[in-house]
Amino acid sequence: MKIKNYKLKITKYKEGQVIIIPLIFLVVVMILSVSLFSRVITFINSGSRGNLGEQAFNLADAGVDYAIYKLNNSQSCDAPSPCTITIGTGEAKITTSGTTTRKITSDGCVSSCTINTRKKDTVKVELQSATSNAFQYLIQADDLDTTLYNGYVNPKGDVYSSSNILGTGTIIDGNAWAEGTTIIPTFTAGHSGTTGATPPKPLPTFNKAYWINQASCNNNPLCIQTCAFPCVITSDIGPRQYNGSVRFGNNNIAIKGPIYITGEMQNGGASAGPGNCTHTLRPDNSLGVGGTVIIADHGIQLFNACIQSTSLPSGPQGVLLFYTDCTYHINCYSNGGPGIELAESDPGINGVCDPHGIFMAPNSDVLLRPPTTGPVNFFCGALLGKKVDAHVYYGMQWDTDLQYRTPDGAVSGWQIKKGTYHQSQ
Repeated sequence: MKIKNYKLKITKYKEGQVIIIPLIFLVVVMILSVSLFSRVITFINSGSRGNLGEQAFNLADAGVDYAIYKLNNSQSCDAPSPCTITIGTGEAKITTSGTTTRKITSDGCVSSCTINTRKKDTVKVELQSATSNAFQYLIQADDLDTTLYNGYVNPKGDVYSSSNILGTGTIIDGNAWAEGTTIIPTFTAGHSGTTGATPPKPLPTFNKAYWINQASCNNNPLCIQTCAFPCVITSDIGPRQYNGSVRFGNNNIAIKGPIYITGEMQNGGASAGPGNCTHTLRPDNSLGVGGTVIIADHGIQLFNACIQSTSLPSGPQGVLLFYTDCTYHINCYSNGGPGIELAESDPGINGVCDPHGIFMAPNSDVLLRPPTTGPVNFFCGALLGKKVDAHVYYGMQWDTDLQYRTPDGAVSGWQIKKGTYHQSQ
């Protein structure tokens, strides 16, 4: 067997050629690295911008939630006092506006909305209120006829009765609904009355147990007082539970929290002349637009009392809600009398709200008596009862702020109106 001999042929290269190949390789690697590094930087910057944008949007969205919380707790961020909240390393600046429809503008800012703003996002929404349990009427009767006695001033506001609405010569400056067949008053231009109204509109629901618990400070003996004889109140008070009857004296009294009276409530106001208030009941300003309540198990009589609202600097005011669930001719004032009776012997000042509040007696009458001499008094608020008799020698006007006020003391729940959520950067 013949074996061939192979010879290894070695080519001779010039000096330095071996170094060129690694250099070319290094150059290619560097070019690729620079390109890749540039892409990484772009990706990081893009991710950072996206992260900042997401943070700003989340801050703005949180601002909307905060504003809704404030509105649902009888507060606001209305100009000229917008709200600013700090969340982590950013903040949200919120402004609310509007009345029947609320608007929220919330700026979410990474770092700060005033200086060194790294990223800003804005969310705008409109809100609508769920008013099913709010005070929507000037007068609302739940069972018997409503009677509006002929007088000098037209009641300004809507009236609802589960029966009929009576009152020859009265002109209602608003609309009226009666589940019965009769509406006697006439109406100003643009308003009308509807008989056979459906579906029925019950009185707003009042959570008496909740307010009793609030008045007694969760049944704390320090908040409970026993009255062997009527307790006479002459200074600011509340929260407080009185086991017995109560008489409010001739003083300017601020109600600082819920009051629960197991007996009767009366006042000791005396005649003081037109527009004078020697006896005043009002919610303390610290309560805000939510106001507070006074409950009396066996009826409420207020004679010559100036019932006033809060005196907040601007915007809606808080009012007192007077409530009794006594039954007419059974346990209201020793088996006689209406559940709530308001009467004046002094004339008031036309256009000045007095009394100003909510008066609610679901099982009995609410009676608004006229002053004995003119000019007229001017009632503002809402009258709600099984039956309502109103002498419109009183000027009467529904308080538009009450359309959002519920018996639990809060503004009825605000919610985002569908299709109004808008984001802008």
